[in-house]
Amino acid sequence: MKRLFFALWPDPATRQRLQQLTGTLRLPAAKRIRPENLHVTLVFLGNVDELLLPAIEEQVKGISAPGFTLLFDRLEYWRRPGIVCLTCKPVPAAEQLVQELSAVCTGLGMTLDDREFRAHVTLARHVRGKPEVAMEPLPWSARALVLVESQTRPEGGQYTILLRRRFCQS
Repeated sequence: MKRLFFALWPDPATRQRLQQLTGTLRLPAAKRIRPENLHVTLVFLGNVDELLLPAIEEQVKGISAPGFTLLFDRLEYWRRPGIVCLTCKPVPAAEQLVQELSAVCTGLGMTLDDREFRAHVTLARHVRGKPEVAMEPLPWSARALVLVESQTRPEGGQYTILLRRRFCQS
């Protein structure tokens, strides 16, 4: 079994801007997300039998999504999970992609979480309040989706990209 999720992965320039923003946050006792782990989760699959990987890959080939841009313009504190994250206004192309990926997964017999998709980038966990910071909107140009394996390690989560699917030119 592998713990999997579909995500948007930042290009190096976007990752650097995210890292710079995270560095400006005053977050005592919080656990900052390591720069290499910053991403936008599209669909969380949970524990998946490795034997399904070829079928997932084949089905994802059939998705013909255009590239799109997310404009992260708000820093939010979500009390219940105790995170600070960047959020943005809904983007129809992203929501359509999530629907298509969810349909692929349920078509393969997976049971998915029924939470509504809300694009966000988690910057820190174990946070006890919203830090005040001035920030410029951060554009994220989505040109590919990835299938990621998540492994829990003593030093934190380790993510491995198993599949990358480029979007159509937009």
